[in-house]
Amino acid sequence: DINRNRMDSPGHQVGGPYHDVHARFSGPVVVDGFASFYERWIRDAGVTRQALEQELPPPDPAAMPRHDAKHIGRIGRTYPQAANALEFAQHGERSTYDTLLAALRQARDYIYIEEQYFAPDDGYVAALRDAGLPGGAKRLAIVIPDNGDQPFSDLRRRNVLEQVRNVWGDRMIVGFPQRRPLLNRADRFASRGRTWLVKECSSADNEIYLAVPARAIKAPFWLWIDGELMLARQVVKPVEEEGVPASRVTVERGAAGGSPRWGAHPRGHAKGAPATFSQVKGIYVHAKCMMIDDVFVSIGSTNLNRRGFFHDGEINVFAIPQALRGGPNNPALALRTALWAEHLGMAPQMGHSLLRDPIAAFDLFLRPHLAGNRFTPYAATDIRPYLGITDLELWPVSVMGLLGAALQSLPSDFFRRIWNLLSDPTTGLDPAPTETPV
Repeated sequence: DINRNRMDSPGHQVGGPYHDVHARFSGPVVVDGFASFYERWIRDAGVTRQALEQELPPPDPAAMPRHDAKHIGRIGRTYPQAANALEFAQHGERSTYDTLLAALRQARDYIYIEEQYFAPDDGYVAALRDAGLPGGAKRLAIVIPDNGDQPFSDLRRRNVLEQVRNVWGDRMIVGFPQRRPLLNRADRFASRGRTWLVKECSSADNEIYLAVPARAIKAPFWLWIDGELMLARQVVKPVEEEGVPASRVTVERGAAGGSPRWGAHPRGHAKGAPATFSQVKGIYVHAKCMMIDDVFVSIGSTNLNRRGFFHDGEINVFAIPQALRGGPNNPALALRTALWAEHLGMAPQMGHSLLRDPIAAFDLFLRPHLAGNRFTPYAATDIRPYLGITDLELWPVSVMGLLGAALQSLPSDFFRRIWNLLSDPTTGLDPAPTETPV
């Protein structure tokens, strides 16, 4: 997926933070990957094989360099079973789907998933649930974005997570990565994001006054006063408070007593206390990666939904390292520990030493975001309800919501039709092609 914003750094201090996982494979498996490229290029570019071979000769299997390590590498693909059949996949192909299900059945230690959508079909859900039964895996960790851009996928995702959690319980954690707060550079912006408290506030106040009003940003945003995190809902400016031009900010604060809503305990703040605010952005998870037991790795373009499994044209590479889990140079172990270190707020290079044991390292995902984690548990801190965004957060639903009475006249199966035809279409390869969003 060649795009300029796909290569964000582990620090994610950019305007549009982005997380992805790429694979480079070498050795004999390159021949299989190249064959898939050839098939697609000949079809989509309208060239002949002879002409393409002259421009870009295919690799000779006998000439491919051999490695000392005998890792297993395989290619999986998705191609639709369609009326206008592809000449190289007359009956479609779902080798990625079948491989992922087979891998889930072999899990004994952990399952780790990074996924853009996570709205899988019932067959995948059943395999994931069964993997959590006695005799199966011990831990399940899923990293997804804080919001989705597939219409109605949030409905399906929440339903799937509920089904899976009923089996896994507290051995499962699901969440999204958040970037640490980023302030604009003071030399380019007039201290935007940095203000002070005009009047004293108590631990119960939900209206505060900040100066200078010109520095206030558009709500909603996160606000810190002496380290207490608040959610700013509304800003009215300029107003005058105690003879000082100010912004009146309506805020939500952590729960008074008991477990704080986002790791912050409300308390009083004195007049003149420094206030800082910033948009805390989620790191968009674009990866389609699954790892099992430091033995099996899947990286590719296949999303965990029906489009990815049965409908679109997708490709994945699967790998099993020669030395399996115990090898000191296990590339699967190196990848997992680097990814976990990134999500846990560590330097990726530290992960190999600190996170080798996946069961012990799993508990670190429970550490609060404010204590250093980028990873934020979905159930503990679902940011969208705080920001006033509903489960149906995407533009098609927003537009329909504005239509008011017209929405009431839509057929009762309208959302199901949208899901099955536009959002998550499928083909005859699907074992349950009539599945609805929930």
